[in-house]
Amino acid sequence: MIGVVLIFRDETENRRKKKLLKESENKFSTIFHSSPEGVIITSLTGEFIDVNERFLK
Repeated sequence: MIGVVLIFRDETENRRKKKLLKESENKFSTIFHSSPEGVIITSLTGEFIDVNERFLK
């Protein structure tokens, strides 16, 4: 063996960002699914991506 190359990377910031993203996704999901109003998510072409239960009623 001639040599060894070691690369270390601090993942603390990535873990923090993933945690914040997950919390944000959970908040959005809760609001979307529990809204008393019908909510629709569409693509730019108008295709339905998701609707909440109230919209279906």
